[in-house]
Amino acid sequence: MRNLILFFAFAFIAFFTTTTMATPTGGHCNGNYIYKTVKNGGVYAAGKDIYVKVGAQNHYDIQYMDLYINGYRVRREMNAPYEWGRPNGGGDQYLRNMKPGTYKLKCIATTRCGRTHKKEITIYVKKKNNGYCNTNYWYMTAKHGQHCQKGKDLYVKVGAQKASDVEYMELYINGYRVRREMNAPYEWGRPNGGSDQYLRNMKPGTYQLKCKIKTRCGEIIWKKSTVYVKH
Repeated sequence: MRNLILFFAFAFIAFFTTTTMATPTGGHCNGNYIYKTVKNGGVYAAGKDIYVKVGAQNHYDIQYMDLYINGYRVRREMNAPYEWGRPNGGGDQYLRNMKPGTYKLKCIATTRCGRTHKKEITIYVKKKNNGYCNTNYWYMTAKHGQHCQKGKDLYVKVGAQKASDVEYMELYINGYRVRREMNAPYEWGRPNGGSDQYLRNMKPGTYQLKCKIKTRCGEIIWKKSTVYVKH
């Protein structure tokens, strides 16, 4: 009888141990995964669908995955393969007939241990004009680190290697919007001009210039420069 009791006791302990080890909750789960069909910095054609497939190193440890694009939730995938915007499929409208622009993709994987793993990438959708716009821009005046005299106007000019690829440029100074320029030459605070008051009669201080450039391919590019106005 004593041997029988010991046998059942050991059997119960073995069963409990095996069951506990087999249940990932509270233990270790592999939450590693990769984007398989899209990549950070990838360029895709406007009007097409974006097919997103995520591969998990150990999909048994994944409870589900959520995909977001520019903050909008596309859908939750409960099982592998983890796919959104499947070719010739329906649904996932945020990934269909893409318009030109910059898109942030964020996948959040929740493991069976209750932990979340996030990975975010940026992709670009461009118009069909060969899918390429020249994005070489530079400050011609108000260069980074430049020193200016107080009481003077600040003249800002931004050069573009290919102006025909620019839709517009917009200048900001210390967070204040100066003006949008639709055509080259891209200038603000022109000498002897009357507008662009944020650039006139400059007071001593440090000024952060940011030029927002939108290309005809739909990209948004920021060029920054810091200038100093001294006593």
